[in-house]
Amino acid sequence: AFYPADFANDIHVESMSALQVGAYMLLLCKAWQADPPASLPNDDQVLSRLARVDAITWAEIKAGVLVPFRLGTDGRLHSKRLRLEYD
Repeated sequence: AFYPADFANDIHVESMSALQVGAYMLLLCKAWQADPPASLPNDDQVLSRLARVDAITWAEIKAGVLVPFRLGTDGRLHSKRLRLEYD
């Protein structure tokens, strides 16, 4: 389920530019389907492709887009909220 009010009112999302929000949403979609769920590879080349931006743009927007993700002991980026929804 997608919760538009929660998404739009999240302080991290409110701090993002429109380009960052689009990249973030695409990454959330990929993280939902990942193994383990709610995670992404910690690889800028892969992340820029998944976010559908070139490497230069990714370098410019990365910091804001990845704020809600945390690096796990497995070396992958994890979204706590997405995992709660997945479970």
